[in-house]
Amino acid sequence: MHLQYDADFGTVGSRTLVGLQYSDISADSRTWYAPASSIDYTDPVYTGGLDLDALAPYTGTRTDDSIASIYLQEELTFSDRLIATIGLRHDRMDLSRTALDGTRTQADFNKTTSRLGLTYKITPELSTYFSYAESVLPAALTVEPEEGEQYELGMKYRPAAMNALFTAAVYDLRKTNITRQDTSENPPVPRTIGEIRARGIELEARAEISPELNLIAAYSYTDTEITDRLSPNQGNSLGNVPRHLASVWMDYTLQGHGARGDMTFGIGARYKGTAYIGDDNGSKSDAAVLIDAAYSYALRKDTVLSVNVTNLLDEKHREAASGAITYNPGREITATLRRTW
Repeated sequence: MHLQYDADFGTVGSRTLVGLQYSDISADSRTWYAPASSIDYTDPVYTGGLDLDALAPYTGTRTDDSIASIYLQEELTFSDRLIATIGLRHDRMDLSRTALDGTRTQADFNKTTSRLGLTYKITPELSTYFSYAESVLPAALTVEPEEGEQYELGMKYRPAAMNALFTAAVYDLRKTNITRQDTSENPPVPRTIGEIRARGIELEARAEISPELNLIAAYSYTDTEITDRLSPNQGNSLGNVPRHLASVWMDYTLQGHGARGDMTFGIGARYKGTAYIGDDNGSKSDAAVLIDAAYSYALRKDTVLSVNVTNLLDEKHREAASGAITYNPGREITATLRRTW
């Protein structure tokens, strides 16, 4: 629930937002592990592990979290050139973890986090911004909450000659008490990491090439490091986090005529670079390019049929995963019929 109040004080515009949030989450996780004999992939005979009914789980956690939050945000616009945003959030967390052996840990936390944002319009088309944000949320494994702190600096360019938006940003993110899979153990077990750091660059372009044709392109570079001095993986990159991600998407709308409604055809590509398999950085996953497609048809003014296909060519590659060889999802086709009124 939130309330918003807008006001003007001469050349200063004000937008005040206040809200309340409450969540009560319970989850029970169990993991089983058993060795299995090797198979010949050219003539596989699947043997699997032991009978699960006779196998006891080797890890498991019962999670019970209740979180009550209140937040306040004030946005001030000065002469339509400088925008300042200040926010405060207070979270009261009642967290409980129960291990497989019945050991229960419980704790209450009160944490206030803040955020600050400044945007300056250099010209009507070009603006630059800076933001600082803190975060807190329950960790997956312990009652100590996961905390984060991020700095971001960027620019936005919206040319007057066309309907387009170009953005570029650099950021520095630090997190503490995150849960990771320790692949040095067999089988892998979850553990907490005292601190990690991520730095990166994000680029995005959105453009209307013509009234019928739209283009979206994005690229991100992420450099991660485990900075916890007590971790045996200190100095390594985080597992399962590719350094390079890129995507491009294009859609074309064929305007309706007579009884035929609008039809939109879309196609795009996603690139995911290699990533270390596990925080020990022992091996890497494959880089891959996947093709996606989409089609929508306006059956009526208020009814649209959509068909989306991910991994159109059904490409297969090895993905990063701790303790096992896993592959990307295959081709997936979904159809949606949506009506609005």
